[in-house]
Amino acid sequence: MRAILKALSVVLVISMITAFFTGCTAEEKSLFDALVKSSEITSMENSTNLKIHFNVKGLSEEESVIISQIADILNNMEIKVEGKTIQNKEKTALKQDMDLSLSLLGVTMNMGIWQDIDFSGEKPVMTQVMEIPAFFRMYLPEEFYDKQYLVMGQEDLAESEGNTQLNYKKIIELSTTLQNRMLDFVKDNIDEFDPGFVAVTRKENKIVDGETLAVYELKLNDGAFKDLLKYFINNILKSKSTLELFKEVAASFTGLADVAGDGSEEATTEDKELLEEDLSKNIQEFIDKANIALSAFEDVKFIGEKGITITYAVNSEGYIVEENGYIDLVIDTGAIEDASNRMKAKEAGKKIYVNKPSKSYGTYEIGLEFSSAISDINKVEDFELPQVDSSNSISFNDLMGFPNYNLDDYEDYEYVEEDFPFSVLVDYEYLDFTADPYFEGDTLMVEARTVFEALGADVQWNGKDKTVVITKDDISVVLKQNSRTALLNGSEVTLDAPVTVVEGKTMVPAEFVAEAMKVKMELYLEEEILFYTTIEE
Repeated sequence: MRAILKALSVVLVISMITAFFTGCTAEEKSLFDALVKSSEITSMENSTNLKIHFNVKGLSEEESVIISQIADILNNMEIKVEGKTIQNKEKTALKQDMDLSLSLLGVTMNMGIWQDIDFSGEKPVMTQVMEIPAFFRMYLPEEFYDKQYLVMGQEDLAESEGNTQLNYKKIIELSTTLQNRMLDFVKDNIDEFDPGFVAVTRKENKIVDGETLAVYELKLNDGAFKDLLKYFINNILKSKSTLELFKEVAASFTGLADVAGDGSEEATTEDKELLEEDLSKNIQEFIDKANIALSAFEDVKFIGEKGITITYAVNSEGYIVEENGYIDLVIDTGAIEDASNRMKAKEAGKKIYVNKPSKSYGTYEIGLEFSSAISDINKVEDFELPQVDSSNSISFNDLMGFPNYNLDDYEDYEYVEEDFPFSVLVDYEYLDFTADPYFEGDTLMVEARTVFEALGADVQWNGKDKTVVITKDDISVVLKQNSRTALLNGSEVTLDAPVTVVEGKTMVPAEFVAEAMKVKMELYLEEEILFYTTIEE
């Protein structure tokens, strides 16, 4: 249930932000209309080019050597795709014929890809054929050397008889309903959209093959992108019409509970009620947490100097026939970690003084340069996929060596959850341990020396008495191995679990550390323990 809700949230956020890029000015409305009309195309020829620009700063010399090799590969890579697409108006049937060209370090690899998907009938049709490049054939098992095509059909996706069979027709119907509802929502609310800046501007017309094209440019820098997020969270999400949309879409998503075709109406009804309850109860909590995140990451740059720039060329019939763009992304690992620490502190309702910057693992600059063009809109004639059989092709399952297992054979299989150690932080600095933290019953045990020293204390080992002596200012602690009693400023204190030795390290209850050192300790996301020393109450 939570997974469905999370998926729903992601889909809605991305869809609505994308839609609202083309907001309420005349230019933005014109581009929005072109986007809507282009989504109704039933056939076309298209070509797309993609280049990647990659650079990293702030790494050590050793790390730079490794990353530079990756950068050389990415910066000399170019992807080109040319193809034909045919689909019905309901978007339940699709055929594609694509030629993919990948240029890498001076070597060009070509391959064809074909798809024939039809979910309009009671029995779904799904065939995907990929031409195997000669380069890859060298790495196939010997019996596959002479095969030209890799085929994935419905039988490769479905499991053997008796296992779950997805209702693909219902999935497509739900997807189409969602898309149409989203478009209707944007059309109904576009006049009220006003994030405080203009995202789309009209540029000078261009002439291509004698046809005059209207050109629009969408441009966002880092500040505008964050302003758009703030507007979406604090204005659009709070509106009643948005909440109603969320509920409608949630009701549609619960239909996925029955895509296995088992007719379980009871499960669908329960899922619907739970989803609507979660949406109603948690929408404000989501907004509050999102604002905390936006505030914490206010000074962290995600969009580089070139920003997000996309130009659209629209023909006289209102279709987008060209797109050219550049997306400049920045990932500053040190700044992101610092912002994450600030966000954790704000979520805890506290103020934290950051004593030193978090460790940086470099700043990654990633540029995506792309261009695409479409032609022969609604004029492409039907085409056939390559003829494939056992003499010239292999199935996906044969290649991967996957037989069709029946899950009934594994009814007695017991899932064992792996036990991952807790992370321990002091003022949001992660501590490294020789002996991992572990639970003794309900008591979390941590390395005494590592944690006490991180909290500024002096730790000494008395081999004669087999005790650990910890001192800081007016605080003194004495721990004795295998004892459940400790001395705190001369007074005996009963511990929740006895002091033990693991991998040569003295382990002590984490709560006692916080009590002895007079610091705050709290559990975060059930996977981290935090000790605060620089927090103002």
